[in-house]
Amino acid sequence: MYEAATFELSSLLGFALIVLMTIVAQAMRLSATAGSAYTLSARGDASKESDEVYQRLSRAVRNGLESLGIYAVIVLVGTLTQSVDHVTSIAALVFLGGRTLHPILYALNAVPFRSLAWTASFLSMCVFAGRVAYNLYVS
Repeated sequence: MYEAATFELSSLLGFALIVLMTIVAQAMRLSATAGSAYTLSARGDASKESDEVYQRLSRAVRNGLESLGIYAVIVLVGTLTQSVDHVTSIAALVFLGGRTLHPILYALNAVPFRSLAWTASFLSMCVFAGRVAYNLYVS
């Protein structure tokens, strides 16, 4: 086993799996509402993609993909430079919790709670990045 595996790296893997599961949920929803033939086709008829839950899942996928790259950079820089500590571990835990809840709450249209989950994950990512920068350049 790789000795440098940290909770922060595990949270990155966990987030990637959450994004993948959201993509699967999106595809399953489209298949359930538009049919398997449409899901496997070139998808030329956008009217079949008008299901509200499918649209919310699509937005959750896009949001997850947008965040994944930024979070990956922060985690990898922190881990490779050994700038992770108890603060980054807590930030990673809050991030992963928020990102786990976000697509579920998005699909359920739980608007204020979805926003709270997103805000918690965004702020924890900022704390994580700030702590890595502090550990790299100040301490």
